[in-house]
Amino acid sequence: MAKAEKSTVDLPEVPDDVVEAAIAEAGGDPREAVRGLIRGQHEIEERLIRQISAGYVRRKR
Repeated sequence: MAKAEKSTVDLPEVPDDVVEAAIAEAGGDPREAVRGLIRGQHEIEERLIRQISAGYVRRKR
């Protein structure tokens, strides 16, 4: 598996117990935990896109 390049964005530190809780929530499977986090991120992005689009349409009238 290829190593991901290190991001130039400074991300906040996430404590190990938070990471362990996310994995436990996914039944102990780290891949499922990552999938769930990615799905959640996509849902947040979609919600924001709809909010921004709705605001743009209201202002344009």
